[in-house]
Amino acid sequence: MGNRLKYTCPACLYSVVVCGKRDCGGFVWVETMHCTHCREIVDVVVGYTTSDRRHDGSKDLTFGRCHKCGRKPQSPWVAPGPCPKCEDVEMEETRGFIELWD
Repeated sequence: MGNRLKYTCPACLYSVVVCGKRDCGGFVWVETMHCTHCREIVDVVVGYTTSDRRHDGSKDLTFGRCHKCGRKPQSPWVAPGPCPKCEDVEMEETRGFIELWD
């Protein structure tokens, strides 16, 4: 089971619920990324955990892509990291544990 936390920028109040790191659920690996194209923090599918679904993602159109804009994010984001809107301000964990995901 993976988990997600809520992070908020104290300057602009941008908030997001993400893993905040590389994490694994029952079927997929995700990595939290900073998408410089749409300036969002997103969890991106980067792998599969079961042997019957393990592949490089070449046939999966969403594999390795931002779910908001569909493009490939440029850099991993590890919590607490910089706000994608303010860039210099570090985001803070604001509500703690939000959800388990599989």
